[in-house]
Amino acid sequence: MPQPFLVLPDGCRDILVHKTGTGTSITLTERDLRPRRIMLQPGDEMTGYRLRPGLHVDIRALTATDIPEAIAHANHQKSDLSEAIALLGATSAPVVHIARQLGVSLRSLQRHLAKQALPAPDFWRCLGRARRAAIALGSDLSLTDVAGLHGYSDQSHMTRACRHWFGYTPQQIRTQATILDDINQPGLGTWGQPSAN
Repeated sequence: MPQPFLVLPDGCRDILVHKTGTGTSITLTERDLRPRRIMLQPGDEMTGYRLRPGLHVDIRALTATDIPEAIAHANHQKSDLSEAIALLGATSAPVVHIARQLGVSLRSLQRHLAKQALPAPDFWRCLGRARRAAIALGSDLSLTDVAGLHGYSDQSHMTRACRHWFGYTPQQIRTQATILDDINQPGLGTWGQPSAN
């Protein structure tokens, strides 16, 4: 019987190596804007390599064993927007303030991200806020307090964000350890090296 897996948005694209009884396929995913369900058949194996935002790897001529070297090579070829993305994901401050902190105008920040085919600054800010709030749901704080501490206008605002990004309500995230574990996986702001997942 096929087994479903939920892939939560983390701002990254992944290279997936999918081994089945009939062969191996290599796929570069799109950036997830909402949770994505994948189904694996019994006996299938899947390995994912998370690419930090803005990293471009041509998978057309790759084999499964070439992937780590190709990612390492790509890491040396691109301009690094990790600081900007980390700041955008680490605070609920208005994007214009974050741009100023980085020493650029809001329009320049938008252009730098667009040049690397990355989403607009508000994408990173909203995703980072949702991830920080969801991780805080593992604490003893009330849902109202978690919402307030993470810049949501109220608990229902946080609930809409959690449903959008993770497919679950804050209460479901709080009471199901596996969901919270998935949200706690490396993602936004943690792209030092590519990780196999």
